[in-house]
Amino acid sequence: IITDRRLAIDGACYVHSDHYEGGRQAAEHLIDCGCKSIVCIKGPQDISSARARYEGYSKVCNEKNIKLQTVDCDYDFNAGLEVTEKILKKFPDVDGIVACNDIVAISVYKVLHKKGIKVPEDIQLIGFDNISLSELLTPELTTIAQPIEEIGAKAAELIINRDEELTEREFTFETKLIIRETT
Repeated sequence: IITDRRLAIDGACYVHSDHYEGGRQAAEHLIDCGCKSIVCIKGPQDISSARARYEGYSKVCNEKNIKLQTVDCDYDFNAGLEVTEKILKKFPDVDGIVACNDIVAISVYKVLHKKGIKVPEDIQLIGFDNISLSELLTPELTTIAQPIEEIGAKAAELIINRDEELTEREFTFETKLIIRETT
């Protein structure tokens, strides 16, 4: 039983969120909020979930004639601090940022705040995961929620019933846009 991402393992069951749709939701929301220069902080592209999020973002940008602007980043707070500095130098007209996860979004916010760049007035920001810290920030972080408890429950059910013959090997759960104060 593999959760959150795909690995090349014969006979594995995959339990995950629709990361592609989550990437779409994030990009569409920023565009709906008026963003014209959106930067996507891509998670590690060797991870299937990060790839799918980026693909969802890029599909929306292509459909809406928004220039693709990206930086690579690990799922790490310190990496987020570093890439935010790069974004501000490389894309000075940025008005929206899709972060690869909430921890990176929080690090983005920290850099923007220190530089006097207002969120959401100057740059709008959206994360991914809906971790508990996302609503403890001020302003509260707009994010894409994954139904972590449902995913965990399904994975546990599959483990408990592992001796039963499975007709389905993949279980995909919907993501949900949680609009808060950073957009």
